[in-house]
Amino acid sequence: MNIKDLEFFLQISREGSLRKASKSLYISPQGLGKAISNLENDLGVKLFERSATGIYLTEYGKLIMADAEQIVKSSENLKKTVNSLKAETKEVVNLACSRGIIPSLSHDCFDKFRKINKNITLNIIKDTDFAVQSYVENYNDIGLAVGPVDNVRLDSVFLKRHNLFWVIPRKNPLSQNKRLRIVDLRNERFVLFSNEYAGYHRFITDCNEAGFQPDIIHFASEAITVYKLCKKYNAVACAIDFYTSNIEDEDFVFLPITEKRSTWEVFIITKAGSAISTAGQLFIDYLKNFVAQ
Repeated sequence: MNIKDLEFFLQISREGSLRKASKSLYISPQGLGKAISNLENDLGVKLFERSATGIYLTEYGKLIMADAEQIVKSSENLKKTVNSLKAETKEVVNLACSRGIIPSLSHDCFDKFRKINKNITLNIIKDTDFAVQSYVENYNDIGLAVGPVDNVRLDSVFLKRHNLFWVIPRKNPLSQNKRLRIVDLRNERFVLFSNEYAGYHRFITDCNEAGFQPDIIHFASEAITVYKLCKKYNAVACAIDFYTSNIEDEDFVFLPITEKRSTWEVFIITKAGSAISTAGQLFIDYLKNFVAQ
């Protein structure tokens, strides 16, 4: 027996007309009539009699009226209970995210996931590159980290990459170049993110391979601070393409980095060999699709 057929039966009983009930239920009279025939076949009795003046309940129809109302009401209550339980037992995804990755994805990326998956709570912790990798290893959650990733401790899936640029004050003679090698910067002063970021170690390695130790005059944790310090001290910095495209400043030029490690790569990371929850896998699949669009 179909609950929906019982709902149709009750609506016809209230309306006293198949045509009126079909309008209220947004179903064709033929479809409604077929549903009632199915119900009558299931019960083995006739529920309605038709006449020139309308449709009315048979004795069997009158007898099952109260039971039908109770069954439909119980079904509605059951749905409410299940929905309430779903709301109370939300799944949780804890995401550790390297600073800088969120603006690279667009700020509405995570809001859209929350709207689509109302039964999942997404908690986001922002930290430095290496702190994120350590968090994921120790707490067995999901991370978004800038490579390279320690693939002994962590499983990783490549998500996206961005190009890197040198930030050169326009008053610096090097700003007249179209491209710069890192060796061309051996006499410059630098403003960098701290050694908790992968970019710092990549930069130091490139400088060492070019045969010099960089003159680092300041560290900063925010891109806007880096720009301010570069302007103040006529220093050089490194920036990601999505930051440079959002900066309109006639005091700087942005020149592409030509070294072999010239990209900024984002990875989805999880603890090596660990199982991923259903909600976690749903979030990972969402991220992949979001970036692919």
